[in-house]
Amino acid sequence: MSNLSGPDEKHPFYGLMQAMDQFFQEKPVKHFFENLDEFFFFDTIPVRLEEKDEAYVLTAKLPRYEKGQIEIEVYDQYLTISARHEEAVSSLDETKKAYEKKSAFRRISRTVPLPPAVDGDQIQAKFENGLLVILMPKGKKKKLRIE
Repeated sequence: MSNLSGPDEKHPFYGLMQAMDQFFQEKPVKHFFENLDEFFFFDTIPVRLEEKDEAYVLTAKLPRYEKGQIEIEVYDQYLTISARHEEAVSSLDETKKAYEKKSAFRRISRTVPLPPAVDGDQIQAKFENGLLVILMPKGKKKKLRIE
């Protein structure tokens, strides 16, 4: 019985094994597999909701984003936080006479149900040092008089 791990050129699968080794050693494929986790990793926005006396405070961590890349939409029963990041990098290699251009686009979002009795018109947001803080004032409670 033949051993596939050694360089036995007479083995019927020797050429195939050599081709596979070469395929996985080539730079584009090698770098693709190095970044495979990033390709399948779906980002989400971590949030924490706290109830205070007068308001609810929603804190979201967005460390790699800037204020202009963040959008907040308020609906009747939920709030959506979206962030987008676009990047373009160009380089010129004079020795190889090659021009390389890479671009990337990433968009993440998180939808959070609004707590009961939130005054949607008074919601405020502040973004600083990668931390988005959304202040949602509680609506006025209305007591009904029973007749």
